[in-house]
Amino acid sequence: MFKQRDFENIKFGGSADYRVVVNGVLTPRNISDLQAMGVAITFQQYEPALTQLNGTLADQTALSGLLNTLYETHLTIVTVELLNQSGSESVLGAAPED
Repeated sequence: MFKQRDFENIKFGGSADYRVVVNGVLTPRNISDLQAMGVAITFQQYEPALTQLNGTLADQTALSGLLNTLYETHLTIVTVELLNQSGSESVLGAAPED
């Protein structure tokens, strides 16, 4: 469960690094639409393949656009993870500095 301190250092604007995982495999056309995100596909026995996207997005609008593009592919979004924000060492779950 998240606590209030988990979100204190997260800023709404500015660039940030994200990891997004979806069930299934994106087509080359879909990948070209994904704002230069790094793509890694993991194939699992008896489970759907997972596609992991990693990269820096300019702002929340770019994140929204990425999520909308993924929505249009009809693949299930498994996770969206904020790795860090540019210009700071903020990481989701990190304790705020005094």
